This record gives sequence, C-alpha cells and structure tokens, in this order.
Amino acid sequence: IDFVYNDGWQLFGLYRIAKVCKKYRIPYMVPIQDIYPECLFTNKNYPGLLKWMIKTMLLPIDKYYQKHAACVRTISVEMRDYLSETRKVPKNNYLVVNNWQNDSDFLKDYPKRVDDGKIVFAYVGSINEHANVDKMIKAFAAADIPNGELRIYGGGNKKDECVKLVNNLGLKNVVFDMVSREKVAYVQSQADVLILALPEGNGNLCLPSKMTSYMLSGKPVLASVDEDSATKRYIQEADCGIAVRPDDVEAIKEGFISFAKKSKENLKKKGDNSKAYSRQYLTREVNLNMVVERIKELLK
Repeated sequence: IDFVYNDGWQLFGLYRIAKVCKKYRIPYMVPIQDIYPECLFTNKNYPGLLKWMIKTMLLPIDKYYQKHAACVRTISVEMRDYLSETRKVPKNNYLVVNNWQNDSDFLKDYPKRVDDGKIVFAYVGSINEHANVDKMIKAFAAADIPNGELRIYGGGNKKDECVKLVNNLGLKNVVFDMVSREKVAYVQSQADVLILALPEGNGNLCLPSKMTSYMLSGKPVLASVDEDSATKRYIQEADCGIAVRPDDVEAIKEGFISFAKKSKENLKKKGDNSKAYSRQYLTREVNLNMVVERIKELLK
C-alpha cells in the first residue's frame, strides 16, 4: 500500500487507521467534515464539567490523526484556520477543498417561470430546529411585500409547527410543498431569491451544502448567518446576495424588503454572479482535481 485516504468512522475509526499507517510508514490524507469533539456540543446545554471531561478524553484522539497525516483535507478556510490553531498543526498541512454536489443537475436549461409579477423567495431543505424556518416566516410576514411569495420545500420535525404558524398569521402567500432530490434544481430555478437561516454558531466553519446548491442554481441568496461564517464570506466574494445577523427576525425582514426593492436586472446580475462563482470554485471537477493533485504530490 502506497497511500491511504483515511475516511473512517469519526474519531475512533480515523485514529485506528492513523495508528496503522504510522506503524508501517504509509502516508495518508484525512478528510474533516465535522470538527470533533466540538460539534458534539453544538446547540446542546451540557454541564460545563461534562463538556470538559469529554473534550479531555476525545481531543487528543483528533489531534493524533491530524498531526500524523501527510495532509488534512478541510472544507473551508475558516475550518483550516481553527484546526491549525487548536490542533497545533501547520496550515500548509491542510488542503481546503469545498464540498461539491452533482453539478450536472444544475446545468440543465429549465424553462423560466411565467412572468406573474411576483417576487418569489424559496427555502429548500429540512424543516428542523437548525433551519430557523419559523423565523423566516415571521420575518416574511413582517416584511409585508404585496407581490411577495414564500415557498418552503421539504419536511422535518418542525414542519407542522411552521404550517400552524402560517395559518395563525393568516398568510396566503406562503406555500409548503415536498420535493424529490431530482427536482431540487428545477424548483430552485423557479425562485427569484433563495434563503437559508442558520442559528448562531451553527455552520460558521464550513459552507453548508444548501448554499452550494443555491449558488449552482444561479440565484441570489438571502442568508441569516454568523458574521465570521464561510457563507457570509462567499456571498461577499461572489457579490451574490445579502447576509444578515443570525436568529434576528428584524434583520431577515430587512433582507426580504431589500430584495423586493431590487430591479429584475439587479436580481439577474446577482444570480449570474452566483452561477459564475460556483462554476469556478464549487464543482466536482474543480474540487476533486485538487484532491487528486495533492495526492500525486505526496506520492512523488
């Protein structure tokens, strides 16, 4: 064996493979999608002592397989910087490779929505406690956009609560629907603006797959995310939308209003920026090639 792509079970699986590779002097690359043990505590109110005990036991394991790797693959600059600082591994040992999707789905020439005079906002994804869909609904209601429509696609354990919220608010311009994976690109193509809203501290070190999908659809994005998040950085770099404070209904409302005031030409420009940026940085071809080239370098 000349090289190992160490994509085992989190923590213990990665550790065991790393130990074997080190014993037999086999170089390996380890991909990091979620940061353990830190992600075990996201949105959890564990006692401080319990957190300390878990981190004390598990953090050395994570440090071991990163320290001895020939390369650590991360999914954002923010994640690389955090891991380098907390694991004491040089930054040049990390390779930042964005997660990609099956971008061929987004290359199809879908028919444009009939010009109905509406500005359509859409959320596509799970409706759970990490999606803040209820805050989107409250913000949309407060924005009171006469020609606005909010489409919410997906299911989840918070969907019934969100449907009830819409009914209680008497909103006739908010609709729910389900969508299969094969139809995601199509329903996103029928919106004018795509939305995501992450709770504070959730996903600030990586680009959510939803954001990748939105940008590949060539649409402007309204994102309620952390100030220092990868999502906000991408929106700014691509000039493809608006990022507002997380968990803030008033800020999301202002985002809705701001988009509603934009011309069709401006919306199209933001969408074109989204598409161009995603084609340059977020496709399978671009990112898989980065992994392959680094492995070739390590095998020289």
